[in-house]
Amino acid sequence: MDRWEYAIKYRSDFSRKIPNGQGRKLWGAEKDLAFDYKFDPEMLNEFGRQGWELVAVDGDGSQYYFKRKIN
Repeated sequence: MDRWEYAIKYRSDFSRKIPNGQGRKLWGAEKDLAFDYKFDPEMLNEFGRQGWELVAVDGDGSQYYFKRKIN
């Protein structure tokens, strides 16, 4: 019988920080928003090269569910 291990990754795990040159106040506190996060499919491809198979994505695309066979 095959054995599997599972992982949950978040969209931010496959994103790179890119400067946007902005900052702003949020609820009266200074919040550093000088970076945006851009989805990077190559980071997702690297996870696949490590043997992980994408099996599901949640409804809003923020969580990715993977499995890989345990040898």
